[in-house]
Amino acid sequence: MSRYWAPTVSLGYHTTSKPRSEASLRREQRMELKEDQQRQSECAEALTESPEPTQPPSDSPQPEDTSGILNDQQDAGCQTDLTMEDIERMEDVLRQNTTELGDLRTKALDTQFNQESFENNEEKPKFYTGLPNFLVLLQVFQLCEPYITCGPMSVLSKFEQFILVLLRLRLNLPLKDLAF
Repeated sequence: MSRYWAPTVSLGYHTTSKPRSEASLRREQRMELKEDQQRQSECAEALTESPEPTQPPSDSPQPEDTSGILNDQQDAGCQTDLTMEDIERMEDVLRQNTTELGDLRTKALDTQFNQESFENNEEKPKFYTGLPNFLVLLQVFQLCEPYITCGPMSVLSKFEQFILVLLRLRLNLPLKDLAF
């Protein structure tokens, strides 16, 4: 045999595989059990479904009696583990969460320095910039906008950059405060 010889079939591996780990055996058993349960539930559904009654074709059209269908629908109900009190409590919690979410959104908007937050609040432009209202602020911004640089790496919009400059000038805020 040559020292450069290498096996070409099975590359030196034996045909027997090593025993599987316990975890893989348990996983395989769970998969088989799940498939069996799925097949059983499909069979049970097929048995519980009632076949549609077939009527022999007739030459004359017969009026259909829909009163039985309507009565069946009126008397039909569904069973649930929830009581009306549970449902009402859930609705109350939903209403409370909805109002709380609305309040939190307005608070979050108040903490931002974007154009929408200044537009919706009359006191904000006056306090932060010293300008009397949002319209004057917008006019000054439109005058300065061509001189504001906003590159592709800029996180802040031109309006937000403008507001930060006015905050620095008006309130003499440290740069660390403006950074947050």
